[in-house]
Amino acid sequence: MRIGRREALALLGLTAVGCGRDSMSPSKDPGDDPLNALSPAGQVPDVVRVGITPSLGPDTHERLVPLFDYLGRRLGRPVEGLTADSYDDLAERVRDHAIHLGVFSPASYVKARKGMAAVAIATATSSGSPTYVGYLVVRGDAAAGHGGPHPPHPPLLGDLAGKRIAWVSKSSTSGYLYPRLMLRHKGIDPDTFFSEQIFAEDHEAAIEAVGEGRVDVAAAGSPFVDPESATRVERERPLVVVAKTARIPFDCLVVHRDLEQQLAKDLRAAVLNLPKSDDDADRRTRQELEASWGLDGFVAPMHAAYDEVETALGEPA
Repeated sequence: MRIGRREALALLGLTAVGCGRDSMSPSKDPGDDPLNALSPAGQVPDVVRVGITPSLGPDTHERLVPLFDYLGRRLGRPVEGLTADSYDDLAERVRDHAIHLGVFSPASYVKARKGMAAVAIATATSSGSPTYVGYLVVRGDAAAGHGGPHPPHPPLLGDLAGKRIAWVSKSSTSGYLYPRLMLRHKGIDPDTFFSEQIFAEDHEAAIEAVGEGRVDVAAAGSPFVDPESATRVERERPLVVVAKTARIPFDCLVVHRDLEQQLAKDLRAAVLNLPKSDDDADRRTRQELEASWGLDGFVAPMHAAYDEVETALGEPA
């Protein structure tokens, strides 16, 4: 899939047009409810299994325990979670019927959605926003000293030439896809610009690699870097943001097509009701999710925003 230069620039945040949050509002397709295609006699598991991509390592699912408990209360049945072995592994688990509800990173969802028997039901949000950005970050002390004998200046993208970089995974939207496309649309080939490239496999590990000096720069999502974020990765040395990407939709929630239609609709109603509920227990769930996961609510799936991610996947990264 190819797009023109003007559209690509807008996609990657290099113009002011189409880069705000309003351009990523949830889809309002007036068509039939996609969950109506599920069978009323579909699967009703004794335990609902939720899988998530390993954005914060192999125990990422532990951060979603408040959500599992909330869904268990709403559904009247146990809900358990697991972290997939890799970004691509989650789609395989859905295909193998090992997962009933999947929480996919944007790129992993877009890559898998056409070959996966699942229906999108929601996009996650943080403080009401369904989008975030990707960063290229360096250590603050390294940034301060890059000017040599000259007075230091804020680090520029060009200062990263010849440096070592840690990406997250080739299936990471903010830790690989969007940062690389941002570089390419600035005329920079990331494969020749950096002297060494490694894959850390999760955002925390990428940030730790730059903090420990094993690399000079890391690509990571803003929720793992921003000081006010609940999922900010703790580090001894401050980080400096050198560049950021266009806005990216948060994780997409999907249900398996083999689920009973009513159960799938109950799951969707539960996640979409969470940010609206005035129930004391539900308010605590939002607070606990914000503290542990950094995300605290859901909106209807942002199909147009994920289509933009698919367009980005069609560009050579």
